[in-house]
Amino acid sequence: MKKILPALIIVISIILVYFIFNKETKIECSKKMLTDEYTLTSKYKVYYKNKEVYKILIEEEIEASTSTKLDEITKNIDETYKNYQKEIGSYEYTITKNKNKAITKIIMDYNKMDMEAYIKYNPEAKLNNNKRYNIDDLKEMYEERGIICK
Repeated sequence: MKKILPALIIVISIILVYFIFNKETKIECSKKMLTDEYTLTSKYKVYYKNKEVYKILIEEEIEASTSTKLDEITKNIDETYKNYQKEIGSYEYTITKNKNKAITKIIMDYNKMDMEAYIKYNPEAKLNNNKRYNIDDLKEMYEERGIICK
């Protein structure tokens, strides 16, 4: 019994350390942009482990002054993300429109993405050796763009 107790304590300690340092963490961020023609409200859920971002969920609500302007905006969004999906992969998105309002939902899963292609599209991206964003670098980039994280 005396030999088992120290071994048991070591095993439990290793398990606890593993779960503490491998814990999935999420932060939420947002930005609101107002123009004469539309209002864009963006909400971001950023998931990371060990300070390494692996997925971002984005929900954007667009309210336009006219349905024509909304069609123009949603067409641009659709073309952009279709191209990203084709070239980079793992950009899942949906666009739902109702009168002068649209909601886009975007899932960026860096574990499924072609990161070499992503880097070509985003050469300014500050990625680590694993070709992932460090959460602190991503938050800094968001702050520079007026995105507020909690």
